[in-house]
Amino acid sequence: MFFSKKTLSAAVAVMAMGSVASADVTADDIWADFQAYMAGIGYEMTGTTSRQGNVLTASDVGMTGTFGPEAGSMEMQLGTFTLSENGDGSVDIRFPEVVPITTEFEIEDGVRGRSNMEYRQQGAVVTASGTPADLNYVFSADTISFVSDGLEIDGTETEQELYTLRVDMNGLSGTTDMLLGSNRNYDQALTAETATYSMIFSDPSGEGEGRITGSMDAVKFDGIAEVPLQVAQSLQTDMNTMLGAGFAVDGTFTTGRNDVNILSTTPDAQFSGDIRSAASSLDVKMNQDGLTYAAGQSGMDVQITTPSVPFPIAFRVADTGFNLSMPLRTADTAGAFALGFSMEDFSTDEAIWALIDPGAQLPRDPATLILQITGKAKVLFDFLDPTALAAAQSGGDTPAEIESADIDALRLDIAGAELTGTGAFTFDNSQDAGPPQPVGGVDLRLEGGNGLIDRLVAIGLLPEEQAMAARMMMGLLAVPGDTPDTLTSRIEINEQGHVMANGQRIQ
Repeated sequence: MFFSKKTLSAAVAVMAMGSVASADVTADDIWADFQAYMAGIGYEMTGTTSRQGNVLTASDVGMTGTFGPEAGSMEMQLGTFTLSENGDGSVDIRFPEVVPITTEFEIEDGVRGRSNMEYRQQGAVVTASGTPADLNYVFSADTISFVSDGLEIDGTETEQELYTLRVDMNGLSGTTDMLLGSNRNYDQALTAETATYSMIFSDPSGEGEGRITGSMDAVKFDGIAEVPLQVAQSLQTDMNTMLGAGFAVDGTFTTGRNDVNILSTTPDAQFSGDIRSAASSLDVKMNQDGLTYAAGQSGMDVQITTPSVPFPIAFRVADTGFNLSMPLRTADTAGAFALGFSMEDFSTDEAIWALIDPGAQLPRDPATLILQITGKAKVLFDFLDPTALAAAQSGGDTPAEIESADIDALRLDIAGAELTGTGAFTFDNSQDAGPPQPVGGVDLRLEGGNGLIDRLVAIGLLPEEQAMAARMMMGLLAVPGDTPDTLTSRIEINEQGHVMANGQRIQ
């Protein structure tokens, strides 16, 4: 249940070590590279090797590493694995079917926890070829599993009282190319026919339980990474310095059908939710220039059952998306940032419509919300530097200065009305006190707004006096457009700080 970057790095190393061109590589080369890689990311390896013919056997192999002072440690027991030279310049690597992984960590001051997990595999084989500086690994497995039965807190077993976790991936295949230079450069591709997972959380008092189960098909990962050759102890918990040393990742994770079930049971009630989607994607990129994150789902169908509502709450969304990008380290010039959200073609069941609009006066057309903002900002301290972050938090420092922000897209389409807009602002950060001064404007267009107000009044959702106030506000801020029931507005903030609506000062 408790993972770290180092835990995952070690697990990936067990699953598929390396990459290559077309030259001979020996079992001793692979073993030496494995040792160098693990030492480079801060692990201490133990074990002995013996050779019989073309087979090198590594016995009693273990790895231990720490996450930093007082943060915790991780231990893996690989047991015995073999490296068999095939006679064609390639080497087959076979690991034990079960690899125990133990992680210790600090929960709070004076309280430590211990998590036990097993990495299990069936029919797994890794074939390495190439040269020690340019390796290619081809990986396949019938099944890969991660299983955790709980944790211990200060030596007290609390498994069934807190959580269990299981992840199973089936029909796996993949490749990893490793190029050794000033850093280690990886290019990896991995596919799995199906994946299932289950997380169970229990109330220690025995009063309730929560479950999250799911399945995916057509799982695919493609990514590249650059890892410094030596990750010193001081770098293990200092991602900011890691980035400065050249650490970088860029990966894309996609799935086909994705089903998730959430179940919460207490003595008083039971809540359940089913979430299904036709496809999903996740893109993550991080380097010394910043972080970029984008996630999306298509064909999402949600159904929720709760005792407080006498029928299932169901809705569908054709496409959803979220994106974020931002600089992470201080620099002399501002870096680009972006923030976006989209929910396209949202629709719900008639049962919900009937509660708020039994006469069907509101259009049942699917709703859409899209917002995309981009701009430039200067980071004032390194977000991933623990010392700088702690100092900024204690001093209440502003994390960044926004120099510009553009509204690239704004669209809200709901119940027969549509609001769209674009805009651009710059910010003056030279003032000693107060927030930065924005200068710029936004152009807005509203179609069907008065018609929506009329329908909301007719069904009793909007009191007449509030409707009148809304119409007065629209008359103050907007002017009629070129088609019926259309309003347009240009809202500006000038260098004097005056707010203007269509050329008229309103503040």
